[in-house]
Amino acid sequence: MIRSLFDSGTGFNTSALIQTLMMIPIILISLTLHEVAHGYVAYKCGDDTAKSFGRLTLNPISHLDPIGTLMMFLIGFGWAKPVPINIRNFKKPRRDLFLVSIAGVTVNLLLALIGMMLMYASTHIGFLPASAKAAVVSFFYIFSLLNTGLAVFNLIPLPPLDGSKVLSSLLPPAYAAKYLRLEFYSKYIFLGIILLSFLPAPFSIINDLLWMPFYYARSGILNAFSWLA
Repeated sequence: MIRSLFDSGTGFNTSALIQTLMMIPIILISLTLHEVAHGYVAYKCGDDTAKSFGRLTLNPISHLDPIGTLMMFLIGFGWAKPVPINIRNFKKPRRDLFLVSIAGVTVNLLLALIGMMLMYASTHIGFLPASAKAAVVSFFYIFSLLNTGLAVFNLIPLPPLDGSKVLSSLLPPAYAAKYLRLEFYSKYIFLGIILLSFLPAPFSIINDLLWMPFYYARSGILNAFSWLA
């Protein structure tokens, strides 16, 4: 991602700069819709906490998390500022927590599929010059790639990611409360991951091995969407 801006052999990488600039609106759109989906489903389930905190807005500033956004640029995985919810307001707490938790991931997967469809459709735009067509195709591919990555990453069962909320909705309340307390340590884990991505071998090898399952999962989903598109 950002590291590719500087190629050790050729210096500054203009192509990587263009891709990074493309990522800015994609990340803003993807993270915003992810969090709005959480808040909207929570509202429909009886909890207006997100609405009262102004989190049903499409203004990206209300949703961005500095570390999560940085990770999107660095490694293609990340997260936004969690939408506040009050489980006690839900009509059916366990069911509704599950629905709210998967809402963001579901939206990102839908966006990834739409992006893949638009990517293939853009290859048939006849009036565009080849360079412009290549840029459009690249934009929608990155759009699908980042949304798939966002969905896969957020399914990790580590608080405060969505996967942890899904798991906690299936656990007995007492165990769920203890499990979600791990959120305090998560930020240090994520900061460690960011540092690993910049360190030379053998640390970079550890980083690659750590992320290998998620890259495979992302590639598998993208291939499936490519087939559907």
